[in-house]
Amino acid sequence: MNFQVVAAIILQGQIKPHPTRQEHVMNFFNEVFLLGMVYHLCIFTAWTQSSELKYSSGWSMTAVTAFNIIVNMIVLWHQSIKALIKDCRERKRSKEVEKHLKDRKTLHAIQIAAA
Repeated sequence: MNFQVVAAIILQGQIKPHPTRQEHVMNFFNEVFLLGMVYHLCIFTAWTQSSELKYSSGWSMTAVTAFNIIVNMIVLWHQSIKALIKDCRERKRSKEVEKHLKDRKTLHAIQIAAA
């Protein structure tokens, strides 16, 4: 399993299958996180006799997982807020263009009526 994760990290680092740099960085971050979790899981096998080590590793694994979830949520929120702001700006611009076109049509109609 470790070799598969390492191979995936190397492959994605070379090929860069994602269209944006941010997606590439987040995918790399998640793959490295996964590699860390795989190493944590080795501690929970029958080879490790120490209950204290398993207990400490469990809390470490929980903390690292929580960190990963928080980072991914922050990135998703950031992307959502950024898209929302962009959408609001586009709507505002389209309303301004509509108002400008309406004003021009009204002005043109007044000029024709006055002539």
